[in-house]
Amino acid sequence: MDWIAGVAFLFLVKKFFDFLRFGVNGDVNGLVSQLVVWAAGVGAVLIGAQTQWADHIQVGAVTLGSLNFWSQVFVGLTLASAASFAQDTLAAVDSSRTSAVPTLIKKP
Repeated sequence: MDWIAGVAFLFLVKKFFDFLRFGVNGDVNGLVSQLVVWAAGVGAVLIGAQTQWADHIQVGAVTLGSLNFWSQVFVGLTLASAASFAQDTLAAVDSSRTSAVPTLIKKP
């Protein structure tokens, strides 16, 4: 397995595990936020695959335009998971909370 694909799997598994934690702990904001991030990632890749630039975007050894639907979904999920992980990392090292973002769902 290509190391980039391995890292992509790790991001996806990590964020799926976080998603399960949100569910077990009743964190509706965490659940909804992660679902929205995944949907946005998949949507962006599916839309990007339909553009005239899709044959110029490399995903491993192939182009985005040549990937089948499920491969595009996987790429979208892993890219979104990587972005979510990056945001979590920024929040963890930012002691001044300059990267803090408001919650998606306000508590009543």
